[in-house]
Amino acid sequence: MLFVVGSAGTWQQAFYAVGYVVLALEAYFIPDWRTLTVITILPSFIILLVFKSIPESPRWLASQGRIKEAEHILRNIEKENGSNNSEVIFLKTDMTKEDTKSSQYGVIDLFTHKSVSIITVIMMFTWCVNSMVYYGLALNVKNLGGSVYINFALASVIELPSYLVTQVLLARLGRRQSLFFFLLSASVSCFMCMFLQSGQNAAAVSITALVGRFCISASFALLYVYSAELFPTVVRNAGMGISSLSARLGGIVTPFIVLLGDQRNSLPMFVFACTALLAAIAVLKLHETQGKPMPETFAELEENHPRKPKTNGDPY
Repeated sequence: MLFVVGSAGTWQQAFYAVGYVVLALEAYFIPDWRTLTVITILPSFIILLVFKSIPESPRWLASQGRIKEAEHILRNIEKENGSNNSEVIFLKTDMTKEDTKSSQYGVIDLFTHKSVSIITVIMMFTWCVNSMVYYGLALNVKNLGGSVYINFALASVIELPSYLVTQVLLARLGRRQSLFFFLLSASVSCFMCMFLQSGQNAAAVSITALVGRFCISASFALLYVYSAELFPTVVRNAGMGISSLSARLGGIVTPFIVLLGDQRNSLPMFVFACTALLAAIAVLKLHETQGKPMPETFAELEENHPRKPKTNGDPY
């Protein structure tokens, strides 16, 4: 089941990459940015027709004490899968006081509970950096030389095989080490691209930038899976929400970082390389979640992943 969750969580990002390729084609044939903006947002209205058909998370409903609704959704899933199992679905009905008050938890609790505060800060920083580097490499194609449309399309296509590699590393290395590897590789690629930009080899610059896009795309896809597994159910929505907010903040500052290229072409890549390196180091402070049950409460998080006691001479 955990493999299925990881696989679905990463492969759904493939549609994101396909959308980027389509955007490159649209931009090539529609040079007016206003018209392009209107055309690209029209498909979003399709979501209004289908979002009500998406069921709520049974795990979240159970944590809120809405057991009957959770069981109803699970029964429907059984029917759709062709199963006629009549056994009782055992959900946690002997919920603790913390569980019954889970609806009262919010963003503030992400910083007031020691068990999750470190996770929250690291996730906020990592999501911000991922967004900044990801969109930065997309916008920075103008500083790489060659055709902007071709560079943008190639950077989008390169994302597709990155999700396949993500699947392999998830199974072999787990979440934390895979995320560390991709962030570190993205940092190294950006550093190499930065040094190559001082020369005249446009092909080498484009290749290293594509490798960086490959790694940061894999990292971004992995983040969705890893973050959801790190936060306990009672604050998972809040944790994912504030992580996404951090990503949006990273996206906001990205255009200003890319504008540094007007002063010197290598400056944006220098910023992306340094921040990706810092994020890779920060990720090592997190615990591994592969093969372990997702925590429902703060108490379960502490029980499943207790903090290591400090020893003499150990500053950490």
